[in-house]
Formats: sequence, C-alpha cells, structure tokens
Amino acid sequence: MKKIFKRISAAVMAVCMSAAVAVPFGNASITADAGTDLLGDVNGDGAIDMVDLLILQNYLLGKCEITRYGAADLDYDSVITMADVSKLSRYLANMIKLPTNINDITIANMDSNRFYVMHNYKTNRNRLYNLKDNVDKFSLEDGISTYADNIDDRVRATDTSVVQISSIGGTGFIIGDHLIATAAHCVYNSSTMSFIDDLTVVIRGEPYSNTSRVLATCKAVEAHVPRDFIYDPSITDPSLITSMYDYALIYVEEDLSEYGKFDLGIPSDEFMNLQPTVTVSGFPDGTQSNPSANNQALYKADGVMLNTYRYTNVDNDYIGNGQKKRNFFDYQVMLNAYTSGGNSGGPIYITSYFAGEEYRTVVGILTSGGTFRREGERVAKQTSFGVRTTTSLLRFYYNNNYIGSSAT
Repeated sequence: MKKIFKRISAAVMAVCMSAAVAVPFGNASITADAGTDLLGDVNGDGAIDMVDLLILQNYLLGKCEITRYGAADLDYDSVITMADVSKLSRYLANMIKLPTNINDITIANMDSNRFYVMHNYKTNRNRLYNLKDNVDKFSLEDGISTYADNIDDRVRATDTSVVQISSIGGTGFIIGDHLIATAAHCVYNSSTMSFIDDLTVVIRGEPYSNTSRVLATCKAVEAHVPRDFIYDPSITDPSLITSMYDYALIYVEEDLSEYGKFDLGIPSDEFMNLQPTVTVSGFPDGTQSNPSANNQALYKADGVMLNTYRYTNVDNDYIGNGQKKRNFFDYQVMLNAYTSGGNSGGPIYITSYFAGEEYRTVVGILTSGGTFRREGERVAKQTSFGVRTTTSLLRFYYNNNYIGSSAT
C-alpha cells in the first residue's frame, strides 16, 4: 500500500532532496492558526515551506486532516487535488509565483472510525475491521458534452482505467496497481445479504462494433465495503442504507499499472455551489445510440454538479427518490449527467491541466440515477447521484493496511 501513491513530479522530488526536515506531529490532525492567510501555508505557521508540501501530500493519502482548505486550493478550483501538490512543489522550487489571497472554502470532515467488511474470495470468509489503529501514521518522513437535461448525449470513449464489473453489470475505476474503486452494490447483493460470487473485472480498450475490445480479465481476491452498507442500526428500512455508504474497493493480484489510474480529490462545499463541469464514465446496459451495449462498451457524458441543498427539502427527512436525508450534502454529490443501469461504480471526475500535464480527479463515485423532480421544478429531469469523496474515503482507499492482507 505504501507504493500506491506513485505520481510525484520531478519538481517535488527535487525539493524533497534539497531540504531535510524532521518535524514531529503528535496526532494526525493539523490545526492552523486562524490569523494566517497565505496561499500554500497549509499548516498555518506563517511560512510556505516543505512542511506544507508534505502535509498536503499526506492529506491526499488519507493520513491526516487539515483545516486550512483554502490555503491548500492553490489553483482556485475549489477541489484539493494532485494539481495543487504539483503547483506547491513548483513554487518551492522557485519555478512559479503564487497569488497572495486564499480561496475561502469549507469541507466537511467525516467520521474516522468507520467499520468495513472484507470478503476473501479464496476462503469465502468475511472479516470485520476498522481503520482506527491499523493505518500508516502521518510522518514527514513518508515523502512525498451538452449538459442538457433529459437528453442521452453519451459518447463512446476509450479509457482503460475505467473497468467493467462483469459479474453484475457495473463499473469501477483503477486507483492503484492492484486496486479498483467502485460502488458497494456492485460487489455486495443486499437482497441476498452476501458478496457477489465470482467477482470479475474486465479491462476494455478501443471501441469495436457495439462493444469495447477486451484487453484483460481479472478475478477479485478481496472486496471491501463499509459495514454500514450491510447493516446500519439507525435505519429501519434497509432500502435507505445505500446513500451514504455505497462505495467499495476490489483488490486483484494482477498488476494494473499499465492501464492508467485516477486520483481522488476532496471537493469543497463551494465546489458544488459553483455548478462546475464534471464527467461520468461507465459501461451502461444501453444508450439511445447503442441500445445493445449490454455493459460491454464504455461511454462518457459531461454534466453539471448540482447543489443538493437547493434540490432537497430541508424540512423533510427524505429526498425525492426515497432515500433518507442524513447530512446529504456532506456525503453525496448530485449532477445532471445522463446515466443508466451499468454506470454504477463509475468515476465522477474533473479534468484540469497544469504545466502541460493532465490531472483527472475523482470527486464522487456514481451510485444511482434516473428521472427526478428537483425541488421547485415541475418537470422530472435526469439526475444522477454519487458518494462524495471525503477524507474517510481517502483513508479507506489509500491508507488501509487490510488491503491485500488475505494474500499473507
């Protein structure tokens, strides 16, 4: 797991080599002095230095929390991503200058003691665990479309880092050499209350007829889901569980590094208020242009992120599609990109560019979609939902020593 975070720019490495720092931290939370307002001063000590770079890198690895989100948003896009790490590293290498003002954004900190269930496909046994203690401790020594409502405007795509979950007809995306992120309901069947048998991942390439060419097939070794996706004692109706905990990971033995990967970012509340453009990729059961896609052809669609506060009734305990609203805005994303069955588990991501390099950063994992009458609107419109990437998810995917433990 320590090798999962591989994309570090040459500038970052150069800065790391030129500055030897050893600053002890007694816990995994970096609390800033509210009086400082320097862009790039992530820890709020009044200086922009290597310590800030290493804190930002470890934050995106799920190893610590920060409170100065605006200081970490160096490109002012209201999402904390690897592009911000790259920009800070270039500033420290005297390659660029930074503006003086910080972006005033807020991000909800998630609970840090969630329980998960790992299913071992070799032994067909389950194991319950949490990430309270069995994680890598934070240390500076760790190193470094049309957007139109109700129109199926999806187009064919080639992206080997978006994969087909063939066992159930879903989607996932590569985030590490052996690791795939997806929706929990793509690996766990709530009706039978069991993990899906013979979980298979198919990597597909360029379009071929009504499908995409098969490049490789992998069998899952492990599948991990939140315990509360399987059982949440605070919800009496099991159909309401999925809104907050519908995310999962799949571990495979095959090396996936040649197929590319996505980064995970932390979208701020302000990011969703801005209604930014996002992209959704996946393997739908069919599209208007290809009704017989049968979950075997990759499609993508652009859309606009919607503010869930605007489209939900704050005086009602339930949102329009029957899901219970429990801090919905903190845990979920909502967008108008067109999706359908088979898209579940696919990445909801933004694309940014810095210094000639493209960054594709996931801000959510698609979980459901369909026509939905938004608050204050008379006509039901195509709406998709997903689990919002938070520090809880970063920790689960990037700082989880249980991943691959069945192989030992």
